[in-house]
Amino acid sequence: MASNKQTGIDVSIIIPVYNVEEYLDECVQSAMAQSHRNIEIVLVDDGSSDSSGIMCDAYAEKDSRITVVHKPNGGLGSARNVGIDTALGEYILFLDSDDYLDLNAAEVLYQRAAENNLDMLLFTAESFVDGIIPEDLGIGDYRTYKTRLDEVMEGEECLAYLLQTKEYIVSNCMRMYRRTIMRFRYSEDIIHEDEDIGIYTFLLSKRVMMMDAPFYKRRYRAGSIMTSANQAAEAAGYMHAAMKMLEYHDMVTSENTKNVLLGLFERNINTVCEKYLSATPAEMKQIGKLVKKNAGRVISGKWPVSKKTLLKMFFPWLIETADLKKRYPEIEGYAKLDANLKTNIARMIFGKGKKIYLIGTPTHGNYGDHLIAMSENAFFKKYFHSWKELEITMTFAVKNLRILRRHIMPHDIICISGGGWLGTKWRRNEDFVRRIIVSFPDNPIVILPQTAYYEEDEAYVREGARIYSSHKKLLVCLREQESYRFMIKNGFVEKEKALLMPDFGLLYHGDVEKPSAKRDVIKVCLRQDIEKAMSDNYERALRENAGGLTETEDYETNITPLEIGTKQREQAVKDKIREISEGRLLITDRLHGMIFAAIAGTPCLAYDNGTHKVSGVYNWIRELDYIRLSDGSSDDTELMETLYECNTTTLFGNLDFSKYERKLRDRILMLSR
Repeated sequence: MASNKQTGIDVSIIIPVYNVEEYLDECVQSAMAQSHRNIEIVLVDDGSSDSSGIMCDAYAEKDSRITVVHKPNGGLGSARNVGIDTALGEYILFLDSDDYLDLNAAEVLYQRAAENNLDMLLFTAESFVDGIIPEDLGIGDYRTYKTRLDEVMEGEECLAYLLQTKEYIVSNCMRMYRRTIMRFRYSEDIIHEDEDIGIYTFLLSKRVMMMDAPFYKRRYRAGSIMTSANQAAEAAGYMHAAMKMLEYHDMVTSENTKNVLLGLFERNINTVCEKYLSATPAEMKQIGKLVKKNAGRVISGKWPVSKKTLLKMFFPWLIETADLKKRYPEIEGYAKLDANLKTNIARMIFGKGKKIYLIGTPTHGNYGDHLIAMSENAFFKKYFHSWKELEITMTFAVKNLRILRRHIMPHDIICISGGGWLGTKWRRNEDFVRRIIVSFPDNPIVILPQTAYYEEDEAYVREGARIYSSHKKLLVCLREQESYRFMIKNGFVEKEKALLMPDFGLLYHGDVEKPSAKRDVIKVCLRQDIEKAMSDNYERALRENAGGLTETEDYETNITPLEIGTKQREQAVKDKIREISEGRLLITDRLHGMIFAAIAGTPCLAYDNGTHKVSGVYNWIRELDYIRLSDGSSDDTELMETLYECNTTTLFGNLDFSKYERKLRDRILMLSR
């Protein structure tokens, strides 16, 4: 494989260094020990005041591939710029000095990049926590690349695709760059410098590829740039990125890319607003000056920025209503402004009066979770119509728990959206629930119907029981008997603080659009994730039996790689019900696959999953003659044939779960007193 013809170096690993003596050795050793030997390591000492600079010189004495540059402190962007100017390799990797690389990273990445003549190669990372970090810090998920792996794409196309599918990773450390495309320099004296350069590199790249290869090991620690909480500095970084998106908007010709960049501008402005809400009074003043400085550029420019986004920019920071009206008469909504800005922002976002917060609803592409959220919202509108209900998605809540703590009052009710993620299978979600319980000790908290599944981890169960049982106003709703008994037996809740009731998907009262004619097809939807319980041999036999009756079709009832927003939720759920109603039979081990079939009136042969939630929830609908649960222990050919020929007699609409709705209503009202 050919190396860089000018220098003979394949890969340059650039490591900015600043006061990381505790972590530097692990980082540099991971670079020195790379299985691919034809590399150089550029250590940029950014004016360290500890022993980091001395350590860098010591490494250079031991390894001739290491170049050390000492410079006055200028920040991460400044250090990376020096590294780019120094590097001689054909390709460049960035490595933060408190992280480290897999030992095969350079070899595998360089081989893939060179073979495909790539300008940029994207890969993934694994995160780990070192010590104690802020409790409301969301640990990044860097294993997002799921589709179109190993496919060469043009840079703009790849960027638009990743943003559409929510697979985009901001960090420049998870990319290998061809050095010759790096006709840019990082902005200095700001943080979140990856936000704008990360986008720009796509616009410069003609050949891009993605790999789901976690070669980068990202450390979360207190005091790092990633975990520091200076809201003014963070806001400055995001504002800088927002304005850069408008500059890039003028550089490209593709209308699709222009729209993508406008969306990124608005996303960064939203983040600036979030930072303002989390800021101290002193930080608020700093952010105000920052935004005033840029607001005029936006209003006077020709960019098609929405008025809603413009209002978000002006609302917190232009103090006097008259001044806003005089200077920017084209902005609607200025009359809503007054000098009490902080109060107004809180009211605009959180409302006032009696409030119910529905927290943890989805934006990901799981249709079952959206069915639950849709039914939960309908429940609150029906039984709590005089209350103000505010839906807070899981994505927002995880990142902004501090904002919620500031604005949720002790008399407000917190309801955590239902589903199947209490326990150890989806531990990150369980940890989030525990953080909510601890963060709001005086609020009534209701966990809406869940499955609780805890594998063998006695310490984790004991800690959970301690947290749950210590809350005086907690109600935990469980959707099947096994979870209900477990939570009581293991001391999470006393019996009077637990409620057994159906999955909220079964409380769906929406319309069901029937197809003009059913297709003669058996739809097969079987799990391939950590909740799968069916053996591969059994699955093969099941598919063969189904194929003996008619055409089969692999069908994903519950998952799409695209994000589903709250405004698209209702239509997405209705479309999914209609799609399932078109088939003669659905075979599934997904709980909401079974529930969607029940709602649609489509015969369904259901199998249990690894957490037993399918069998548990099946008990609520076992009187429906067109839904049958197999025990998975024998040949189901006869049962499959019966369902295939089934004419339903007992319809989903005949089931009445209203008494459970009223029970839940009464229990919530009792908690709120």
